[in-house]
Amino acid sequence: MSILRAAKTSTSKGSVNEEGISSLPYALQQLTINSIQGGNGGPGGGGGGGGSGGVGGTGTGARINLAGAGGIQTFNLHVTTQNSEELRNTLIRPISCPPPMHLNPKSIPGSAICPRSRNYQPPTTMNPTAHHAGSTYMLEVYRNRQGVPPLGTAVFEELEAKAREKFENYPGVFMYAGGSAGTNSTYRGNVRAFERYRIVPRMLVDATTRSLETTIFGVTYSSPLFIAPIGVQGLFSPSGELAAATAGKNLNIPFIMSNASSRSIEDVAAANGPGHRWYQLYWPASNEVTLSILARAKASGFAALLVTLDTHLLGWRTHDMARSYLPFAHGVGVQVGMSDPVFMARMGREPQVSPRPKFPYDAREMDRALEAGDEEVRDAVELGMEWLKEINSGRFRDWEDVGFLRENWEGPLVLKGIQSVGDAERALECGVDGIVVSNHGGRQVDGAIPSLEALVRIMRSSKVREAQAAGKFTILFDSGVRTGSDVFKAIALGAQGVLLGRPWLYGAAVAGQEGIEQVLKMTLADLDTTLGLSGYRSIAEIQGQGQEVLVECDL
Repeated sequence: MSILRAAKTSTSKGSVNEEGISSLPYALQQLTINSIQGGNGGPGGGGGGGGSGGVGGTGTGARINLAGAGGIQTFNLHVTTQNSEELRNTLIRPISCPPPMHLNPKSIPGSAICPRSRNYQPPTTMNPTAHHAGSTYMLEVYRNRQGVPPLGTAVFEELEAKAREKFENYPGVFMYAGGSAGTNSTYRGNVRAFERYRIVPRMLVDATTRSLETTIFGVTYSSPLFIAPIGVQGLFSPSGELAAATAGKNLNIPFIMSNASSRSIEDVAAANGPGHRWYQLYWPASNEVTLSILARAKASGFAALLVTLDTHLLGWRTHDMARSYLPFAHGVGVQVGMSDPVFMARMGREPQVSPRPKFPYDAREMDRALEAGDEEVRDAVELGMEWLKEINSGRFRDWEDVGFLRENWEGPLVLKGIQSVGDAERALECGVDGIVVSNHGGRQVDGAIPSLEALVRIMRSSKVREAQAAGKFTILFDSGVRTGSDVFKAIALGAQGVLLGRPWLYGAAVAGQEGIEQVLKMTLADLDTTLGLSGYRSIAEIQGQGQEVLVECDL
């Protein structure tokens, strides 16, 4: 219940009631509180602050000055608290996330409004699930006067520089994430492709109430954003994948676990708790190991399976080769294998419980320990190389092999790495539930088609569009996504969900779980703000409407 019991005003322009300041005319809705004064009232009327209390009750009077378009207005309140800070918070809260307000034509000169709106009746209630992430987040940042801690920046390039600086004493760590295949041509193309498509904002659309909700595989998520699968997160933060899994749970964002994780399937699932989680599979060479992983993922509550198709071999990663930098070779990023009973039985050992590599990972130190005969390091190297043979075996699969996964996975099955129209249509024909249009962030094939361009081409297929519209085929997207407006564009071009990768990984490098959460919050706030300022109320309004929402420009 509100702490405001009653209110009177010295003007006729509005009043403060049990809903705070939400009943004031729009001209007074954008406010700053200049002062709060109050004192103890007595029976029959509160006397503090020069304001009258309610009849027949004990209360606290308070006078507040509100600065609006009509000048300074004074309100005398009777409240049930003597705590000025509590009163201040009650009054400020509606400002930070205001309910939908509309111009009252009667209070505005006729020349200032469209004549057709004179009979407009604004809604009196607000959808409780309405999204105001953008405006709320920005107002919090401005009000706190502390920038955007803990990362200290909302700019991707600055965050990337901070992550690079964080690991300057550990050669190879940053470039393992920041580097790509060959000349980085695909990486650059992924980012640049978003510049080709420009948003065409619409004006005079009531987008006060917005929703980012998205339904995928029958589950309604709070937004179309997914935490992309990234391997070896233990390179970047002490808690590795546990940080991202926990962030996903806290923010209600689906988390996708990589098969190349530095934590076990069971430990990551425990960190994610009641959150939404999917599992990404680097397809092992052995069917027995594959079945073991699928069983563990299912038992641990992973709802969907993403099978990465583009990494049967590691890409030509020049930055990593220059340093012979491969964490798997030292047993880092192979913890799913170390904890797998089938794989470890093949190695003649018991599966490890909660394996965790040392942080920070120093390849040079590991090499020195190996040369010195350290048995623990030698054991990790042996297991790492054998696991690498399983998940980057050089054994290329074909379309007939997909049936094996379909038969042995009960939930949604998604193929990740689709870049051609033909492959998208073949995926539909072979009975999978969806695809991720992706080129692995540019890490596998140098000079490949930008992922966004691949999405555009795939969505030109009538087979794909019809299956998507019928709810039989889901299109997800990744590679090159840096901002909320990038997410907006990918959705408009046909994607139903968007996987975010490098930005949150850099957040993890700089500030761990808190850094991940800040990146995700900023991305959602950016998406929400872009949606509203472009004149749309929901993700559903823009999904697949690229020709109406965007225009293609020459770079």
